[in-house]
Amino acid sequence: MTLIKPTAQSPFVMRFGAYLNERFPAWQVAGQIPMFLVAFLAGQLFVGRPVSINSAAYIGFAALVAYTFAARTLDDHKDFEHDSRHYPERVLQRGLVTLANLKVLGALCIAFSLLVSLAIDRGAGWVTLWWVISVATNGAYQVSMIRNPAMKAWLEERRVLFALTHLPFWGVGGLWIAQMGAGEVPLPWSTVCLVALWIVGPLLLEFARKSRAPEDTRVTVVDYTKPRMSWAHSLGLYGAVSALVALAVVTALISAGLLRAVGCGSPAAYWVLAVSAAVLLGPGTVRFALRPSRKRAKEVAELSASSMIVGQIVLVVVMLCS
Repeated sequence: MTLIKPTAQSPFVMRFGAYLNERFPAWQVAGQIPMFLVAFLAGQLFVGRPVSINSAAYIGFAALVAYTFAARTLDDHKDFEHDSRHYPERVLQRGLVTLANLKVLGALCIAFSLLVSLAIDRGAGWVTLWWVISVATNGAYQVSMIRNPAMKAWLEERRVLFALTHLPFWGVGGLWIAQMGAGEVPLPWSTVCLVALWIVGPLLLEFARKSRAPEDTRVTVVDYTKPRMSWAHSLGLYGAVSALVALAVVTALISAGLLRAVGCGSPAAYWVLAVSAAVLLGPGTVRFALRPSRKRAKEVAELSASSMIVGQIVLVVVMLCS
């Protein structure tokens, strides 16, 4: 089925739908479900609450989606000039949706995520506190990039270092979700296992999503597989593949540690985590390393996402059955 491409005369709903399909697609939203549930259920288990997917989970997930969309709008503000030069065909760059539109929609999403946090807290409490920390830290970082283009350009030339600067925000976001599950009880220090998972797992997806074949290593294409200048700039083909394998192993180990920390660990669960990571990601990375191609680069990205999602589903099932 051929999708109707919107024009400047199309209704805003159609133009905004095209923007979402391009920059915030439904599959990306669906992929957040297992990771959200892992954090939410772990938050319940960390404080000794009964495990359940309750009303707080439903509205909490809606708040997470709203928050991540707002982060996307900020990112599109930050990268607008770059994307206008290199991706003029995008909906935003064509003016079908404007930065002013995104400012309003992003602000509404931030307000919604705050209201949900306050509702779960029944006032201002621990959930709202973690929301404030998440919004303040990530917002300060994004605004600093927008206002300091020279620093932004310096970091973007060093893609690996640039990716690492985002790690704290992912971890804090995991604490916000876990606190939704924990309710009014503060999270214990053992929640560090969850923070580590929310840092390493997305880093695996980031490296996989931007690992390219040699024919795609153009200056204007963001990737981690460009010929290695230094660890901060790029990893090179074999360095990127080694990083993917290492991150997959570490993600599986952290997942096992999280199950142990919440009292749900079992040899069977550990084996499932290990085997799923090895089967899904191992052969794909080997094929990509031996004979890199555009098709195999895409395969690695898809298998990495599958490995991450399957691991999260395993955690959810084990915790719900505990």
